[in-house]
Amino acid sequence: MKKLLRLICLAAVLCVVYLVFTTPRGEAEPVMQPIDEALDGAVSRADEALDGAVSRADEAIEEAVKQADAVIGNAVEEADKALSDAVESAAEGAKQGFLESLKESANEFWNRFLTE
Repeated sequence: MKKLLRLICLAAVLCVVYLVFTTPRGEAEPVMQPIDEALDGAVSRADEALDGAVSRADEAIEEAVKQADAVIGNAVEEADKALSDAVESAAEGAKQGFLESLKESANEFWNRFLTE
C-alpha cells in the first residue's frame, strides 16, 4: 500500500513539473518551447552535416571505384598482351620444332635411301 501511495505521489509531482514547463504564464512562452526549437535547430544542423558527409563519402567511393577500374583495366590489358605473346612464342616454337623434325626425318630418309 505504501508503494502504491508513493507511486501516486511521484506521478502527481511529475505532472506538476510537466505543467510548469509546458504551460505559458501571461506573455511568457512555455519553458519547453525554446528547448524544442533549439532541439529542432540542432537536429536540422546535424542532418545537413550528415548529408554533406554522405555526399563526400559517395564522391570518394566513386573516385576510388574509377581508379580501381582503371588499374584493373590496365592489368587486363597487360595480361592479355602477355598471354598473346606466350601463345605466339609457343606457336613459333612448335613451328620450329616441326620444321626441325621434318628436316631430320628427310635427312634420315635420304641417308637410308642413299646408303641402301
